[in-house]
Amino acid sequence: MKITKYLLIPALATVALSAAATTYVFVPANDRISTKLCVAAANNKVSTYRNVEDMSRLSSQFITNKMTCNDQDIVSFSAKYGAMKTAAYIDRHNKHRVTITDLASAIKPKNSDEVIFVTVE
Repeated sequence: MKITKYLLIPALATVALSAAATTYVFVPANDRISTKLCVAAANNKVSTYRNVEDMSRLSSQFITNKMTCNDQDIVSFSAKYGAMKTAAYIDRHNKHRVTITDLASAIKPKNSDEVIFVTVE
């Protein structure tokens, strides 16, 4: 029984760490400015997001409250993929505040990649 316990604990830890070690690659499905905003929001670089936002000529309130990325509001979309800096920046203009709790902030993604195709309708 002890041998099983000693083998099972490291195996579970390895599985948990590999699941949390996913990095995301966002590929815009089209060349629309709204799609570029979603990609910029999910990449967690506020300066890049602000540049794309300025190029869009859309108001911050409109982007935050009306635009969706892959059928989610832009704040939830960016938070879903760990982009907490941009999610917090965008959420400042939200009429209905979203509470973001980053439970996995101590674990940095390193190993695998997951490709996310971003569409805006």
